[in-house]
Amino acid sequence: MKLTKREAFLLKLAFVVALLAASYYFVIAPQLDKLAATGVDLLAKSQEVEMVKAEINSLPQLDEEIKALHEGIRITSERFYPDLIQKKLIVILNDLLVNSGVQADSINFSEPGAVESADSGNSNNAQAEGTGSGNSAGIGNPQIRSMSVQYPILGTYEQVMDLIKRIEGLNRMIVIKNLQLAESTGGILSGAISLDFYSMEKVSADSKDEDYLDWPYDSPKGVDNPFRFTPSNEPAEQEESEQTEGNESEQAEESEQAEGNETQTP
Repeated sequence: MKLTKREAFLLKLAFVVALLAASYYFVIAPQLDKLAATGVDLLAKSQEVEMVKAEINSLPQLDEEIKALHEGIRITSERFYPDLIQKKLIVILNDLLVNSGVQADSINFSEPGAVESADSGNSNNAQAEGTGSGNSAGIGNPQIRSMSVQYPILGTYEQVMDLIKRIEGLNRMIVIKNLQLAESTGGILSGAISLDFYSMEKVSADSKDEDYLDWPYDSPKGVDNPFRFTPSNEPAEQEESEQTEGNESEQAEESEQAEGNETQTP
């Protein structure tokens, strides 16, 4: 069968259209899809870049906020003792008593213990459940410890008030838990006072804590054993006592003979 020129042209045109369609669906369309996906990725990356730039620009502000937080934490924690050292607290209490004139014949210390708060309880519950947020929440909770001190006091009203003012003047986390006073003779007050000392792990070093942690009393003072046994010279003491008794008896005999001679002379 012989095709005419018009039919041959139409056949060639159909073949070209089919070739172009196949090229579009199998070559161009996938590339267009890839181009569209690349555009979406480019937009997302551009947004991420803008976010990173914004975060970089906010770094100075974050540094200022961090400094402000550290300063707030330092101001809040500087009233706490860095650690509860009993021998240092004894020296502090002794200075308070001496400077105020209040007398105390004994001081009783309790064992230091941890102070539990609501936040620490929640973090412990979260840790018990095995959640990761509980572990991260427990890191930021500082450990606060307390120690109670009780001692009897004796002094005038002015001396007791001066003692309380000196305790407040230390600017430390010291709570006057209990104060009992009763009037004695001669305008003297007798009673007892109970104090709670608090310590906290410090985030940053404080010059005020250096004076507290410094302990210049390492060198030994006095004698090692005040109740050391000292042997006595009992035999020598007995001989001396016997000699003195013998001398006294001889003097008594001589005095009796002298009295007898005086009576015989008339």
